[in-house]
Amino acid sequence: LGLSVEPDELARRAHAAVEAGFTIVKFYPLPPMIAQPPTKLIAQVYDCCAAVREAIGPNRDFAIDMHGRPLAHTAIAIERAIRDLKPLWIEEPVPVEDESALKEARRKFQTPLALGERLFTRWQFRRVLEAQLCDIIQPDVGNVGGLSEMRVLADMAEAHSVVINPHSPNALLHTAASVHASAIAQSFGALEYRPSPDS
Repeated sequence: LGLSVEPDELARRAHAAVEAGFTIVKFYPLPPMIAQPPTKLIAQVYDCCAAVREAIGPNRDFAIDMHGRPLAHTAIAIERAIRDLKPLWIEEPVPVEDESALKEARRKFQTPLALGERLFTRWQFRRVLEAQLCDIIQPDVGNVGGLSEMRVLADMAEAHSVVINPHSPNALLHTAASVHASAIAQSFGALEYRPSPDS
């Protein structure tokens, strides 16, 4: 749903996505600068999520992406505030390089934690999977080296009882490759797709 953090605009885009046939929408609810009073930040994220939940209704899903920007305590407070709205997952709630922050978030979250678009090798994914740092991996077929490597990652995810949601907000060829990767993944959950740059 793009980078808007206005609840009304996010609700409008979410409704349009549902009308177009999508069953899951994902959006970025943080303002450009997040160094503001935590209460204000958390209220803003909650308002965005509540507006989207109202727009899509109880039978469709939404997820949020934090782009790895918050500190662990902020991400945990946000998750606690929105969990009753039933987000399907929270993506990159803390920097993916910060293993201790990921462990803390995963321990305290009730919402599934997703990451992976900024990981590039099977060894990086192995570290994440073996340390149980997430519930969902999101490898990007263009970043990890193509379809054969996506097959390896799909098998690794299955072996660790983790869902795989390929990251694919790019061109149609990239989307087509991601569809093929999804088709062979036994623990496939959802495929990211961005119909247009402002959606």
